[in-house]
Amino acid sequence: MQVTEIISLEDYWNDARFQYKKPVMNGTLVTMFGDNFYHKDAKGNWIQEDSSHCMTNGSCNPEHLRKDTRGKNVLISENFYYFGNIGSYNSKRAT
Repeated sequence: MQVTEIISLEDYWNDARFQYKKPVMNGTLVTMFGDNFYHKDAKGNWIQEDSSHCMTNGSCNPEHLRKDTRGKNVLISENFYYFGNIGSYNSKRAT
C-alpha cells in the first residue's frame, strides 16, 4: 500500500470526500460495508455508528470500538490491494 495521506479518525468522519464511506445498513451490499463509522460526541466519547463492526442488533461492540479507536489516524491510499479474509499477500502463491 502506498500511503497518500494521513488524517485523524475525526477528520475522516467529517471530510466531505469520505462521506460515501459511511455505512448505509439498509443499502446495497457495497454501501453496507463502509468503514467510516467512528466519531466523538460532544463530551469526547467515541461513538460507533451502526455498521458491520456492531453487535447483530446494531448496538456498539465494545471490543471493536476499543481496538479500532486505539490508533489516532486513518491511512488514505489510492494505490493498494485488498485481499479480504485470506490474510497477508504471499508473492510465491501469486506466481
